Amino acid sequence: MLENVSQVAMWRKPHPVFVTLPRMKYLLNSLINNEEIVLYPKLLYNANTDFLIAKQLYYIIENKLKGIFHLGAEDVVNHKGFYNELILGLGFNNARIQENFEEEGYFALLSERHDEFPGRLRLMNKSVISYLIN
Repeated sequence: MLENVSQVAMWRKPHPVFVTLPRMKYLLNSLINNEEIVLYPKLLYNANTDFLIAKQLYYIIENKLKGIFHLGAEDVVNHKGFYNELILGLGFNNARIQENFEEEGYFALLSERHDEFPGRLRLMNKSVISYLIN
């Protein structure tokens, strides 16, 4: 059991979203094949990109930082809103969406520290979407 967290660096990883992730490939294939996509309006979370997670981890290691670090976006969005914006950004205006209101949860990782990372290593969920569509 870890007795003193101040001696180590721990990071909590959010919902990772990147172009080569199987979840993203599945989404794109479903959109291309006009298959139904299930979205969860009652699920709240924040995301991050593989690129920025790598930079954040490098920053923690290089600066020998200690403590608990939350590597997610600085805001919280619902699953439906995030993916609706992503789907539209990818150019699919007539996607077949099914909403699942039975599943709900809060999977966001927000930090209580506001100086955790310099500005170049922070992002909002809209930045994750921009990263994925460009």
